[in-house]
Amino acid sequence: MVITDITYQQAMDIYRYTSGAFPSNVTGGCNNTYGYARFRTNLPLNGVTHVLEIYAMFYHNEILEVVRLPQYYSDGVHLHKNTRAAFYGCYKLKEILNVMLAPQCISSSKTWADTFYKCVLLETVRIKNLYGNISFAQSPLISSDSISYLVENRTTAHTDVITVTVHADTFAKLTGDTTNPAVAALTPAELAQWQQILTAATAKNISFTTP
Repeated sequence: MVITDITYQQAMDIYRYTSGAFPSNVTGGCNNTYGYARFRTNLPLNGVTHVLEIYAMFYHNEILEVVRLPQYYSDGVHLHKNTRAAFYGCYKLKEILNVMLAPQCISSSKTWADTFYKCVLLETVRIKNLYGNISFAQSPLISSDSISYLVENRTTAHTDVITVTVHADTFAKLTGDTTNPAVAALTPAELAQWQQILTAATAKNISFTTP
């Protein structure tokens, strides 16, 4: 996604908040690094860490639309186990540009807790090596590509069931419930793609549920 209507003042806010060196590291954490800041996207960040803690990193940035996380490795952002509330309240967030490599630990009060809470417009998020349960319960617009990527790239460190909580619209797409308006609006090809995801998920011991 490319934002083409940024105003001068918005550009100045982006520069003010996100230019220069990244202000934290994994030892000190990223607690609320950009919490309550208001910028629509961010500049690539310098001075990045090998493993990134994103706890409350963009907490309640209510106008954030597209974000690029600090990234050290070429294969994506290697996440620290504390991902709690990273994008909590980012109502307008649509896309996270990086691939995120999931923490290799079970989900807890820190790992994937409220990470995407109230991300109601989120469409694109790529998570690799998912190890524990995760929720996109409040993201009805999440793309089939995002869910497919998560399924195809789940961790191989264990074969235990992983539960992905999704919005009712997303669940209806996966199960082919055409009584749901979001499903009825799909083309046959799009519906087939969603149902193929469910088949692949079953083979990889990933289950979907709603809140």
